[in-house]
Amino acid sequence: MKSFEQFLSKFTNIKSDGFIKTMRGGNTGAGYTLEQKLGLTENCFSLPDFFAFLTELKTKRIKSNSLLTLLTDETGWQLPQIDFIEQNGWDHSKHKGEKTVQATISTKINKRGFHLDVNDPDYLIVCKNGSSFMKWEWQPLCEHFISKFENLIVVDVVVKKQGDVEHFHYPSFNHYQNTSIDAFRNAIQSGKIYVDLRLYTQYNLNKGVRNRGTALRIRHNNVCNLYNSKEYFN
Repeated sequence: MKSFEQFLSKFTNIKSDGFIKTMRGGNTGAGYTLEQKLGLTENCFSLPDFFAFLTELKTKRIKSNSLLTLLTDETGWQLPQIDFIEQNGWDHSKHKGEKTVQATISTKINKRGFHLDVNDPDYLIVCKNGSSFMKWEWQPLCEHFISKFENLIVVDVVVKKQGDVEHFHYPSFNHYQNTSIDAFRNAIQSGKIYVDLRLYTQYNLNKGVRNRGTALRIRHNNVCNLYNSKEYFN
């Protein structure tokens, strides 16, 4: 897809289709189904979905309080993840004998002692009880964000179920344009972007760590802080 105008034309057709049966089960079904209808290939790389006009595509289920994932980045770990879980994990709520660390971390110290240290001029540092266990260099981290999220489209999703099968309608979207390194860094430093840890052991399966991705995430109502302009289409 070569332009925003082409996306808008395709989106209008998809919107007119009404509810569409999911093409994949689970939480990623809405995004995957929209990508398939748009003719996109699923993108797990650092480039935006619409490379021709430097725009990333995301979906938001209406009435959902889920966070928007900006990046997943494992380069900041300072120790093996299995050692980190053994030292800092707690009992998994569903799997007996397993340990987990699932935590949303901000600039404020949470009840388990995690927080982000944003005062170092060179590094974003993730701490537990004052000791760092992850850190990213600011400049590469910011450049990683810019390379994928210079512009952003967030499509609203209405969900209904027929039996156990989800169906999606895509009625509207927000178009965000022109982010910057300063806006991204300021959002982290002001506590609007979080680091999510999503790890657990799989000893019962004779495996090591299952990591769903160390993610930088933001609430949808704060996304506008990252961009110079926002336009709503319905």
